[in-house]
Amino acid sequence: MKNHVLVYLYAAYVALKTSCGGSGFWRGARLSVKLSIVVLFLTLSNLAEAQQDPMFTQYLNNSVLQNPAYAGSNNTIQGMLLYRSQWMGFEGAPQTTAASFNMPWVKYGIGIGGSMYVDEIGPERELFTAMDFSYRIKLGESEEKVWVPIRKTYDYLMKQREQKFTTYLSFGLKMSFSDYKVLLDPEDATQPGDAELFNDINRRALNVGFGLYLYSPKYYVSFAIPQLLGHDFLDGEQTTRKKSFDELYYYLSGGYVFSLNPYVKFKPTTMIRYVQGAPLSVDVNANFLFLERFWAGLGYRLGDALLGNMEYRITDHFSVGYSYDMTTTSLAQYSSGTHEITLKFDFLIKTLAPCKPYF
Repeated sequence: MKNHVLVYLYAAYVALKTSCGGSGFWRGARLSVKLSIVVLFLTLSNLAEAQQDPMFTQYLNNSVLQNPAYAGSNNTIQGMLLYRSQWMGFEGAPQTTAASFNMPWVKYGIGIGGSMYVDEIGPERELFTAMDFSYRIKLGESEEKVWVPIRKTYDYLMKQREQKFTTYLSFGLKMSFSDYKVLLDPEDATQPGDAELFNDINRRALNVGFGLYLYSPKYYVSFAIPQLLGHDFLDGEQTTRKKSFDELYYYLSGGYVFSLNPYVKFKPTTMIRYVQGAPLSVDVNANFLFLERFWAGLGYRLGDALLGNMEYRITDHFSVGYSYDMTTTSLAQYSSGTHEITLKFDFLIKTLAPCKPYF
């Protein structure tokens, strides 16, 4: 829904600026556009529909944002920072800032985590915070020979060793809080009575979600519904609005790691994102890992964008990632693309053997 609002506003802006002259007329035209914002939010959004979960290209770097069952799966204390600037070139285009952490709680055999993001587009702003809990069960175990770098010398010197592959199924619960606002400026009103249309909108909601995460060092399958319940939005008058189950977001993703030779691994992944009333979103990615340190890959978002991404492990505990989305839609003539940057931290827990950071 947010995307439709942005396209509408940009089209109105271009049409007005290119076909109309005169400062007085332009001032009135600007007011018309701003009034259109209000009308669109009131008639199209029904509030909850105006909220749309943010989309991430580097979804493997922030899995806990969507799937609580991911918490603690890497047997490390893991933190992530992300910034995404979508559709560069549009004024008021979507921007998302996110942070998360997760770790295993060894004493109780569970995983815990927390996440937050601030999603902004034009006058819209949503603050989302969540706590995540997971419990995993061991399904099986096997041993295989794998190539690993000899860390004491050089990364490009490799050796073979036996590695234990354990498969787990993790169940996750997410408890979240959303603070959604539309901030409008009454000073933009130029006619008597217009200021009433510029009242801010502020809604808050509590929610829960769940997820399943099947994984081993070589593959994973993930399914999650981050916000499961209907939304009860509370405003200053204590009225409520419901979000129907038709508006739930479903996330299904998976990936596998193939060892091509001692120095290169190949990881195909996919992410399917579904909500009723919107086109199915499908990401398909092909990534290569070189010397256990540098990831590089290309992808395609069905009917939307070409994707490029890379990640470099600066140390065993710190990595930085970057991705670029080049839209294949009609927006390409106005936008220079979407940029996404991530910083990730992994700290070992002495009593646990860390999993390979492939997912």
